[in-house]
Amino acid sequence: MIIMSMTDKRIEDAKNGDQAAMSSLLMEYKGIVASVVNRMVFDNDYHRDIIQNVFFKVVSRIGGFSNKCRFSTWIYRIAVNESIEFLRKRGYFEKFKSEFNGFDLSGMNPDYNDGLDLLSKKEILDWINEAVNDCPLGEKSAFSLFYYSGFSGKDASEVMKISEDNFYMKLKAARDRVRLSLRKRGVAV
Repeated sequence: MIIMSMTDKRIEDAKNGDQAAMSSLLMEYKGIVASVVNRMVFDNDYHRDIIQNVFFKVVSRIGGFSNKCRFSTWIYRIAVNESIEFLRKRGYFEKFKSEFNGFDLSGMNPDYNDGLDLLSKKEILDWINEAVNDCPLGEKSAFSLFYYSGFSGKDASEVMKISEDNFYMKLKAARDRVRLSLRKRGVAV
């Protein structure tokens, strides 16, 4: 006998046309979708349209969802793809910026005087954002998923549809670029 979670049951019900189950799923995951769109697209005027497109795709493609990955990973990937598509269509890729408030600077030695006391955390985060923006898309995605969204390497590799080893290579490359950029500005990390 297979035991289904409540989410699995709602997914199966939604696949079978149950509108209440679909509505419940969309309500449960609207925060994840809004978070992805808000981080990737900085023009607030378009957020509602992109989120609506994501939900339209979820509703129209729910029948094709297989349990090969978690539902949250599947819907996250749709939100990322819709945001990227929006940015591509509008030529916004050069403006793409992310707020990595979760980037961990705590590993720096507070006794080492490297000038950080003269810099605000905001300035450093702005420099990190600039460095990440200069990364290729794969590295930028790996960095964002891992540091900002808190995904594990395994889950992030599923979202990106790459192997876990490839994910960690992209993450290391992004970290190296950020580190090098900060060093060029005189910040030792």
